[in-house]
Amino acid sequence: MYYRLKKALKQALAVASGDDEKMVRLRTPQARRGRALLAYAHEPYLRQGEAISLDHTQYWESWTLGQILLARGYDLDVISYRNTTFQPRQRYDLLLSSRVSCDRLSRRVGEACLKIVHLDTAHWADNNSASYARFLAVKQARSRVLKFNTMRQVEANYALENADCATVLGNQFTLDTYAYAGKPLYRLPISTPPVDAEPESRDFNRVGRNFLWFGSRGFVHKGLDLVLDAFRDLPDCKLYVCGPLEQEPSFVEAFHRELYATPNIVTVGWVDVQSSRFQEIVNDVAALIYPSCAEGGGASALLCMRMGIVPLLSRQASVDLDASYGMLVQQLSVAAVRDTVQAFATLPAGRQREMACAARRFVLQHHGREHFQAAAERLFDTLLAERRNTGA
Repeated sequence: MYYRLKKALKQALAVASGDDEKMVRLRTPQARRGRALLAYAHEPYLRQGEAISLDHTQYWESWTLGQILLARGYDLDVISYRNTTFQPRQRYDLLLSSRVSCDRLSRRVGEACLKIVHLDTAHWADNNSASYARFLAVKQARSRVLKFNTMRQVEANYALENADCATVLGNQFTLDTYAYAGKPLYRLPISTPPVDAEPESRDFNRVGRNFLWFGSRGFVHKGLDLVLDAFRDLPDCKLYVCGPLEQEPSFVEAFHRELYATPNIVTVGWVDVQSSRFQEIVNDVAALIYPSCAEGGGASALLCMRMGIVPLLSRQASVDLDASYGMLVQQLSVAAVRDTVQAFATLPAGRQREMACAARRFVLQHHGREHFQAAAERLFDTLLAERRNTGA
């Protein structure tokens, strides 16, 4: 059985690797103005006609960016941001690339090409230094070193230096990490998938002391260690932990007691946001606690806010916060997490409900898919008009 599973895994990885090398070529339905190269998440282009995955916002956003370019008269070549072998063999008028690919591709498409890098993380130097600091804090607090793959590292790149301008998914925190380059930076509001819950009917008298940590891998980077240590000392508050714990066994080993032997902590693991189980959890919590040390958009926090969960976030979580719908975790420390959780838990149920409804309204008004699309359309119209006016 082991060898059959190992063989199946190798075959799956081979297929995925093969997909990474594929290019999809699309023709514009409009009068042709040029050719564009998109190097981002290309899975939706390989599986046209299928539902776009909700596992990450990049899939829908990549598809939408491509449709915008096609609608503006650009024939479109699409490759994966993981494709390391693609060599441009024809003239491109526009390159839109993730940070992973832009460094290499921008030097090969020619000076006349408009080169745009799409930035979905904080700058790698800021991200990695923050991640190392959190990694060191766990070493000092636990007298043990977690496996290096538990760190949320961003590969070193010089994409912005080689691009003409950049789109940025995060807020001012993320923008500030790129300001040094002196390049034009354009914020696009990261989208949220169409999943919803109604906080108005939630019983905050019952769930007002129940909290959620919800994130992907990089648990120390995203502050789960701080949250677990805080809730160990908050027996009257309940915490759900939702994330792919199987991906970081050294973290699970180090925090096994908190994850699996602490009565007020419910460890769920990875959960599909479209599942009935996630809906049950949403209906049983009032707030999200997420003290990340660096983000490029705060997608998981915004998704929870869309479902009427009040955000308790660090500044580095890269989500705009207001006292009407959220609370700021002042420091990346156990004490700060504990203080923020206690401050929220002692609010009247009516106030908690007001904040939950306001959090949902904020996302619906600023981070729907239509907001991402409209902002991207305006940006491309502006950039392309400037391009025409300068004769480039």
